[in-house]
Amino acid sequence: MDVLTAEAYDMPSTRAPAILQFNRLSGEFMNAIRTADNDITTLGGKEYFVFVVADISLTDDEVVGRYPDYKIVPKSELPTKVFEEDMKTQLQTKITREYPVIDQVNILSDALLKLGEHVGVDLPELLEMRDYIQEAKRAHNVRKKFFQESPDYDFISTEKAAERSEAQLDGGVHEFFGPRETTGGRVFS
Repeated sequence: MDVLTAEAYDMPSTRAPAILQFNRLSGEFMNAIRTADNDITTLGGKEYFVFVVADISLTDDEVVGRYPDYKIVPKSELPTKVFEEDMKTQLQTKITREYPVIDQVNILSDALLKLGEHVGVDLPELLEMRDYIQEAKRAHNVRKKFFQESPDYDFISTEKAAERSEAQLDGGVHEFFGPRETTGGRVFS
């Protein structure tokens, strides 16, 4: 949360007591909330969560680690997070900006038609696109390796982000209630 949002909600950017919520099964940090008295005895869901009162800045700190072995660390002391999913999206955007999917389909279909008619036909558009994509992927892999190996960044792989998400949801209320009852097909909401 940035300082402007914190000011809008009248949250101090300095450390003050707040309730930290952790998933009871996995220990994964869920969120930090501040109430008038920070009384955890009034909170429900203790069968799913562990609640701890701790001094934290809701704007400037981050909870690192899992319960009970967590630390509250100023964000300024943490490496910048780089998510692999974001990098993949940027790569896809870069490639499709230069070669929109419809152009890719047209180039490939034209090439296949030409190949069907003439074996060994010269296909410069297909070769150019393939070379561009290969170079973009090569450059992407160089950047990805840099972020993975640099101590100044906390590279979050797709698998790591999915594992954390699963750990946050593990044993949650949604499992207690189970899937939503429906008739006439699957529910995707």
